[in-house]
Amino acid sequence: MNTELQSIIRLQELDKQISTLQQRIAALPHHLREIEKQLSDIIEAHATVKQRMASNQQQRRKFDGDIQALEQKISKYNNQLLDVKTNEEYRAFLTEIEFNKNEIRKIEDRILDLMMAAEADEKELKETEAESKRQQQEVAREKQQAESETRGKQLEVDALLATREQVIGSLTDTMLDLYTRIAKLRNGTVVAEVRDQICTVCHVMLRPQTFNEVMRSQGIIQCDNCGRILFWVPPADPAAPPTPLSGEPVRG
Repeated sequence: MNTELQSIIRLQELDKQISTLQQRIAALPHHLREIEKQLSDIIEAHATVKQRMASNQQQRRKFDGDIQALEQKISKYNNQLLDVKTNEEYRAFLTEIEFNKNEIRKIEDRILDLMMAAEADEKELKETEAESKRQQQEVAREKQQAESETRGKQLEVDALLATREQVIGSLTDTMLDLYTRIAKLRNGTVVAEVRDQICTVCHVMLRPQTFNEVMRSQGIIQCDNCGRILFWVPPADPAAPPTPLSGEPVRG
């Protein structure tokens, strides 16, 4: 394999490694935003429970006041019973007393419902508080890890970029232009290995003449179909090299 082709293959490897690292670096802030959003949701849920509990207590205080007012009415009506002069007035006061007692029972039922809801809210408040603390610790840990990982991967990128510059320096301007052009057209995949007379990227069979030229590795050969730069890796057993082909392949 000639040195220029080796440099092109090496450049392809470096670019893929750099791209993978840069994608990972770029993904870290998104990951942090996701866990920070989870923390924000937990804090918001905790605040909602606290607000609901405060509203619950306020309603219970109001109902306690309503019961006191009704009990005062009942006491007033009981005192007035002593002064009534007719059965009609007596029955009217008894009706008012019973009505107010029923109202008190209704309010007491509502207070009981609020007390049960308060118990559930108190349990949820403890859970959200514990989860909030846990998530805060998780966010802090993830941030520290992300910052450390970013620094480490950026150092790797810098080292790879330096190596890339050295490889680029070994290429002619014409070859670098070809590499850049194919990279733009083929989503960064510039080189393709040939196996069994087939381009392993576009999966199209090569013409025998093209395959023979690739096997000789004496120049830059491009795939007739996808335009990528082709290379061939000799088999591990040097005693059994592939036989050069002649004639056009039969296409299915």
